[in-house]
This record gives sequence, structure tokens and C-alpha cells, in this order.
Amino acid sequence: VEGAEIAAISGAARAIADQLGVDFKEARKILIDTWREHRRARAEVLAQQAASAGLDPEEREADF
Repeated sequence: VEGAEIAAISGAARAIADQLGVDFKEARKILIDTWREHRRARAEVLAQQAASAGLDPEEREADF
């Protein structure tokens, strides 16, 4: 999945570079850095949610 996401980001960077007349590599770097920070923050939130999630009584009974 990550490869497809990077390809989509590269396409977006190319569109930005073409439409705004900015350097493609700079636009791509900004987009990838922003995406990585978003992904890191999302993973942190999901990890916190998983850590705080408890088992309901039915799950506790089945947990062995």
C-alpha cells in the first residue's frame, strides 16, 4: 500500500509543480514529510486506543 501512496503523492507533487511553477522535488518532499507525520500521528492514536481498550465480559470469559 505504501508504494501506491507514494506514487499518488508523486503525482500530486507533479501537478503542484506544473500548476504553480515550483520545483517538483521540493513539492514532493513537503508532501511526503506531511504524509509521514500524519501517518505517525494516526498510528500513535490507534496504539493509544488499542492500549486502553479492555475486554468485555464475554471476551474475558473466552480469553485463555
